[in-house]
Amino acid sequence: MEYISVSKIIINIFYKKLKIRQMHNIKPTNYRNQLYRYDEEERNLRKATHSILPEETKICPVTGEEFIPMRYNQIYFNREVQIKHNNLQYKIKNSDLKKLSDAIKSNAKKLKKLYNFMIENRWNCIPVEYLNFEKVEIEISSSVNKNNRTGGVVHWCLDYGFEPVDNTLKFYFLHKKQ
Repeated sequence: MEYISVSKIIINIFYKKLKIRQMHNIKPTNYRNQLYRYDEEERNLRKATHSILPEETKICPVTGEEFIPMRYNQIYFNREVQIKHNNLQYKIKNSDLKKLSDAIKSNAKKLKKLYNFMIENRWNCIPVEYLNFEKVEIEISSSVNKNNRTGGVVHWCLDYGFEPVDNTLKFYFLHKKQ
């Protein structure tokens, strides 16, 4: 096995860069071909020198294991660890959003049940006690619209909405999107 000195590698890289500068005087198509060959040679040189140059060890921030990176910008021990870490970061970042989304879906199910009950009994509006019994969170909604007929504000939870009949908040109209 032949050992290459570090100074020989540096000189080799210097001459390669010098060749690139000289290629500017060549036709563009030929320049691209030569540049590609240069890149390929550079890659092969890096692969060959990777095991020759002193190896710097890094510590994986997730597992805490010491490893020798295969690329200069490698941070994690391997790809699986990186994916698990990124998925965990995504879950942490979006946990509040998931809680809100789950609460809106829960409200929508409860409002659907109350809306069907209201239609079966042929009621115009529903008392607030029914909303409290079903534990509908009135503070949570996905969107808000103004009702053109009554002039009141309708709070929507996906396909179902509720609107207070008056300022006393004792009765509510329930709506279903068409």
